[in-house]
Amino acid sequence: ADYTIKDTGKICYTKELKECMTTDEKKTQKVTPKPDKVWVLDETGALAAQDKNWANNVAADQKLFLHGDAVGAVVNGHIPAKLTAPLDEYVITDDWTGAQTYVDFTDGTKARVYANGKDVTKDFTITVKNGITTATAKESFLKTTGSLVADMPIKLIITGVFKPVTPETDTNGEIVVLHNKGSERYNNEEKPTNIPPVFIWNPDPSKDVLSSAKQDGDQSSIDGQQVFPNQWIEYLVNVDVDFPKTKDELAHPIEKFEVKDDYDPNFQLDKTSIEFYDARTNKPI
Repeated sequence: ADYTIKDTGKICYTKELKECMTTDEKKTQKVTPKPDKVWVLDETGALAAQDKNWANNVAADQKLFLHGDAVGAVVNGHIPAKLTAPLDEYVITDDWTGAQTYVDFTDGTKARVYANGKDVTKDFTITVKNGITTATAKESFLKTTGSLVADMPIKLIITGVFKPVTPETDTNGEIVVLHNKGSERYNNEEKPTNIPPVFIWNPDPSKDVLSSAKQDGDQSSIDGQQVFPNQWIEYLVNVDVDFPKTKDELAHPIEKFEVKDDYDPNFQLDKTSIEFYDARTNKPI
């Protein structure tokens, strides 16, 4: 945290150094980075998002995302006013290693740096390596950091997307918590941000093949058993759509819902037999 440095002097002028005079007190202010971090939906949201109190519940923090959803993050920093000299180095980073299995922020050309609401990305070198996006100020920016009248807000914004479902990203019906953090550095002093969470989830569908009621079957599983030509069978696809978070807890609204059954080409489908049931009520929908 910032703090005040007090300074006084003393002059002693007798042989025994007992007669002394004290100078007046002077003060100077030590400034320290205190960045904060927020998950967002897009760059527009990032420009407005800030979490000075490290509450970890701002903008898209705590939201549930689905695969394919757009996502972004912002690290908020600042250049302090009244610096006696320009900074020699200024670096602001977004460390998304805790989310990189599920989130793709690898396109560094999408990263943006804003100062006082103005895009100053051209005055920074942007690198992306091992799940960390780093913005390092160039001399063109550093020379503007001294003797500011007021603090200069800084934002590092990254945007990307949640990866599709693969064996590596499949949550198997479980909620996975993802964390994101960052840091800000003045010269040789670096401080971390808060670490807000978001959540990723996908359903865990299952499929079974059943004996058909059309041939006096009891609709029990016949998975792995032999069937005969012209024998009626039924396929059952179960999908859990009881989302673990709803309404405002979802990062994006559900715009499309689809159930797909890939069946054997030797299976002749009776389209009139297709039924949809809500497993929670066992009623058709």
